[in-house]
Amino acid sequence: MTKVLVVEEEAALKKLIIQALEDVGLQVVSAFSLRGGFDALHSYKPGAISVAFIDWQFEDGTSQLLIADAVRCNVGQIVVMSGGQKPEVWPQARHAGADSFLSKPLDFKSAVFYKHLASSLVAAWSKESSR
Repeated sequence: MTKVLVVEEEAALKKLIIQALEDVGLQVVSAFSLRGGFDALHSYKPGAISVAFIDWQFEDGTSQLLIADAVRCNVGQIVVMSGGQKPEVWPQARHAGADSFLSKPLDFKSAVFYKHLASSLVAAWSKESSR
């Protein structure tokens, strides 16, 4: 089963993301802090997590190190989520190793989140099959 990591400190948003992912049959691993994200990431062997949705800003800093660690752990696709503007956040997130960006608030009623999820999964599966 495809595993997706969600690292988001806002409880209500994290719950909505998890529900959306589980509704399409994905296994979700979640954390609400940077430390929890590192712990969740390292509780699986490298390459076991296909996609990671990681919030950019946490109380204890940005997620740059977590993103870089996800790259080292062979996460297929890393999606950074932020309430900030893409031009401000994206260069730093991309430099850390993120593959794509989602602006918050996320809209689960439109197809944007699901299109982003689908393209991330296809890209992750393509990476996995080329290894």
